[in-house]
Amino acid sequence: MMRNIFLALALLFGASQTAWAWPGVVDAQEGVLPLLTIPVFNDSGTTQVSGAVVVWDSADTDLTSDLSPYVTTTTTVDDPQTAGVIVSPTCPDQAQCDLAIYGPTLVRCADSSDAVTTNTFVGTSAVAQLCGDYTSAADKKVLGTALGSGSGTEFSYIPVFV
Repeated sequence: MMRNIFLALALLFGASQTAWAWPGVVDAQEGVLPLLTIPVFNDSGTTQVSGAVVVWDSADTDLTSDLSPYVTTTTTVDDPQTAGVIVSPTCPDQAQCDLAIYGPTLVRCADSSDAVTTNTFVGTSAVAQLCGDYTSAADKKVLGTALGSGSGTEFSYIPVFV
């Protein structure tokens, strides 16, 4: 019985012109996976720009009235509280902005002091708001996979699949 259900679903989705994948739909015509974002509240004390790497604000566990969690910056390498990448053009302190949590996006990286290469993991760096090369260890978290490499300078924008 269960095998018949799976077969029916496979035929149903296989016959459509859209390829299905979690968490979004890949458009077969365009070949693009949409970027998954959530609203967050900037509690860092500074304005965040698009591409900034942020972490969950574990010192302030409040939520906004619309249930947006608080984020801040870190200088902890590969911080276990890594949340994602700000994708709003600018996000003033104490304001709501959009955070990329899944999909391809441009990320600001510390490519001079913490070089990033294509097809490697990246995490937070010792420079606030920037990503850097990930080093595997206990209590560390990956931000994503670098889809390209940087120019060798700080604040390089590098495509990363978060």
